[in-house]
Amino acid sequence: MNANVIPAGQAADIEASGQSVAIGNSGETVEVWEYFALNIDDFATAKTIVDHFDANPRMLESQENDFHGLYVRAKLTLKRQAIAYAQAQAAMEKAREQSRSARSALKSAKAFIGAVYSTAKSEPTVLIAVAFGLLWYFR
Repeated sequence: MNANVIPAGQAADIEASGQSVAIGNSGETVEVWEYFALNIDDFATAKTIVDHFDANPRMLESQENDFHGLYVRAKLTLKRQAIAYAQAQAAMEKAREQSRSARSALKSAKAFIGAVYSTAKSEPTVLIAVAFGLLWYFR
């Protein structure tokens, strides 16, 4: 594919002649397929390209343009996006599991402290035993 960068002032003449044009990232007018090639890493662009050629497979046989290369690059973009999405989902699930285990540990510690407190209220000698146990543990 050749890069047809067209000044904005000439866009009306080209559109009138029937050539497909699009507005590029810097406001320049470019040929539509060139625009797709420049934005191939964008998920929506890649998905549009793949959907278009899946619906019109005969266009891939074009001798004039390398649509097959564009199609394969778009498929690769979709594959990369799917992998990135799966990795993000796995990371989120791991974070959820760690959060659950941390909450569970906190709940257990809170329950233990509550049990020690209620026991200490009814039996003060237990508090002394716990204090000696902690001193022995952290000596």
